[in-house]
Amino acid sequence: MKKVTRKIIAALIAVAMIISVIVVSPAKEASAATQIAPGNVRCGVGLEHYGSFSVNFPSAGCKLSGLKSKSSNLVVKQTYYSTSTTSAYARVSFYAKKTGTYKIVFKIKNKAGMTLGSTKTVRVHVSETGGLVKSVTLGKTTVKNGNDIYTTVNKGKLTVKLNAGYKIKKLEVGKYNSNGEVQYKTVKNGKAIYTGNVGYSYYSDDYNTGTYTLSRDFLAYTYVRITYVDTFSTDSSEEYISTVYIVKKATKWKV
Repeated sequence: MKKVTRKIIAALIAVAMIISVIVVSPAKEASAATQIAPGNVRCGVGLEHYGSFSVNFPSAGCKLSGLKSKSSNLVVKQTYYSTSTTSAYARVSFYAKKTGTYKIVFKIKNKAGMTLGSTKTVRVHVSETGGLVKSVTLGKTTVKNGNDIYTTVNKGKLTVKLNAGYKIKKLEVGKYNSNGEVQYKTVKNGKAIYTGNVGYSYYSDDYNTGTYTLSRDFLAYTYVRITYVDTFSTDSSEEYISTVYIVKKATKWKV
């Protein structure tokens, strides 16, 4: 009798464990869906500077629900959807009518129509072009969006500003020296720099014909090399490099 009772109790425990797995599974699926899209994204103003991001579903058969922008200045639309068992995701595209910070919200439903987790929010940071550089100022001249600075000044305070989420790790200024080589020097943002006046030059001769070639660039370039990190990235410690150019008339050459 005791052996039979023990078998019955063991069977009941096994059934309880199976039921607990069945009940808990949807909760686990909802928890996995809490980090399925980026928290912050960027774009510029206008259709030509649109942006997009992926929503990675926790399982096949999921779909977006209630996708919308919280502002009339940001237009949003689902532009791709896959129910593949190996790659279930949707792509959301958007563009902005003016600069600012906006929100896109949505929910995720599984194949059975159950809402997984809470409403997801993605913040959209809109600059003029959606690029890295917001502005560069040299002396009294300011240019936006990483464009070249054309100047005549030999010295001026250099200030570099980046768009939302980007952080400067190092700022370097490079110029051609008298040997025709570019030399870089680390500088502080907001401090004065000297611009270069040595243009690129090239010389070659042909001993067989007694002719030679001489090329001198009309312009002298100063290279502003920006080492930065993207705090919106999944790996915010990875460093990137971008260069902005300061341009003026060359007065010296190597040859």
